[in-house]
Amino acid sequence: MFKIDKKLTHEQLEAIDMLTRRFYDARMTDQAIADKLGISRTTLHNWKKIPEFNEEFIKQSREINRSTLPVAMAYISRTLNNPRVKDSSKIKLVELILKANGELKDVQESEITVKQAEDIDNILADFKALGADTAE
Repeated sequence: MFKIDKKLTHEQLEAIDMLTRRFYDARMTDQAIADKLGISRTTLHNWKKIPEFNEEFIKQSREINRSTLPVAMAYISRTLNNPRVKDSSKIKLVELILKANGELKDVQESEITVKQAEDIDNILADFKALGADTAE
């Protein structure tokens, strides 16, 4: 199922599994996980600070998220084809999908080209005339 990082203990891997599953079970609080493992909540909190622990947690969480993509895509398709759904909701859904895939950005990109060195000198002179400090 998952490639196990040998640097983590069996208890840490169990904690990661429980932390990952708690997205589906609200009763899986940090305290409940610590109790099941026979550790303190402070120990679990400290484990969360370990880079290898977090990397494994992220890896397992991503795997679970990937497994839900077919369900999410089916829901999106049904929603977009449902005549009772407002067009504004459909547009927002499409916007989110495009943003998630890097096809739509909240920023506008600009490109400025300076063709000659004298253009730079003119720009610096304009800044100086405005009282700007152009020293590097």
